[in-house]
Amino acid sequence: MDLLDAICSTPSAQSVAEYSLSLLFRRSYNSLYKGAQARQLSTESLSHLVAPYLPQPARPFFLLGLDITPCPRVHSFKLEGRECIHRANQIKGSPQITYGHQYSEVCMLPERDSPLSPRWVIPLKEQRVSRQDQEQSGIKQILALLEDEQLPFGKDFCVLVGDSAYSTPTFLHALTSDKPDLIVITRVRSNRHIYSPVQQMQTNRRGHPVWYEDEFALNNPAGWPKPDQAFSLLTTNSRGRPNRTEVMVWHNKVMRGSWKSAHLPMHKLPFTLLKIDLYDEQNKGVFKKPLWLIVIGTRREELSPATSLEAYHQRPDMEHFFRFTKRQMLLTGYQTPVTAHEENWWQLVHLAYLQLWMARDLARRCPYPWQRYTPQVAEKTLSPTMVQRSFSGIIRQFGTPARPPKRRGNSPGRLQGMVLAPRKDQFPVHRCRN
Repeated sequence: MDLLDAICSTPSAQSVAEYSLSLLFRRSYNSLYKGAQARQLSTESLSHLVAPYLPQPARPFFLLGLDITPCPRVHSFKLEGRECIHRANQIKGSPQITYGHQYSEVCMLPERDSPLSPRWVIPLKEQRVSRQDQEQSGIKQILALLEDEQLPFGKDFCVLVGDSAYSTPTFLHALTSDKPDLIVITRVRSNRHIYSPVQQMQTNRRGHPVWYEDEFALNNPAGWPKPDQAFSLLTTNSRGRPNRTEVMVWHNKVMRGSWKSAHLPMHKLPFTLLKIDLYDEQNKGVFKKPLWLIVIGTRREELSPATSLEAYHQRPDMEHFFRFTKRQMLLTGYQTPVTAHEENWWQLVHLAYLQLWMARDLARRCPYPWQRYTPQVAEKTLSPTMVQRSFSGIIRQFGTPARPPKRRGNSPGRLQGMVLAPRKDQFPVHRCRN
């Protein structure tokens, strides 16, 4: 408990050991690492702890987000499960890879009152995954949330948003084939091929029945069919500048399934295809390529294209969550050669973030002098950073259930002559040669 309070109230820590300098951490710095290594919570504990406090959405559905985030461990040659993973790099032309672990995150995305509202999310599940099983892990995480009777997601209408990694037939078929109350909105790469389902089967022809027709490639505008619907939306970006969004809609489209590892009849799962182009106030395209979205699910007709686009635009809130926890809560700053201890630390940081979310209504605004006139401060909104600055004063009024420290004496240490077996190097190992 002292460690959680220290994480929540120390936004300027540069290393995990600095949390022991917090006034809320009453123990020595070596006890900090014992607290991080003590025990591991179950994967359901995070969602069950926050379940009684989940806000009821004003819109007719719960919005969930699924994403993968890296945990770079470039110099941890002894770390078990270390592999080559993807990591975004802002330098053009540089390789977007690193060594370490990656974690699959499922979060609830609460509604925002205005475009300047803080980007809070509610983490529900986190799990370390490998490159081979990240898709199957995401499926298991979502199904566990929907099938848990203690959570409201399986009893109500839910919408799941994800990036193009979750637009595969395996992922979409596993979640939408037998879950009628779930809609999946994912981005699709611009090199995919989309089809129309065959309207009338030919029973008199020999061979396999034809399931797909009217193929068109997303990267070939000349072969696009006429859209079923087209409209424009006038929006305002975060800087207050007007933007124009052009949306084209095709209904009742399908993608090819897979019959190699498992039978995935995707011709039975039609979806709605959206093409989105964004233009600035000079009528210039903001992005080089359009955004392609698919909306798949039994109840997809209940969502208008504008509502689907608005729901997908909330997916980057998870990126704000990753950036905040990594920069100001040291989510990836715990350097340990033991994978289980790293997983414990990730759970502790997620619990600390939930503690900040619970305290958001009790915090007061503590902007720096150069932040007094920003639009977010003028709207009197409380971001996670503001709550973290104010958390120390809040928790002192509540107190802590943790027992005060009591000196136990001096540790005897290791026995004389004891030699620990060296840890083995884990693949891949790349070291500089002299």
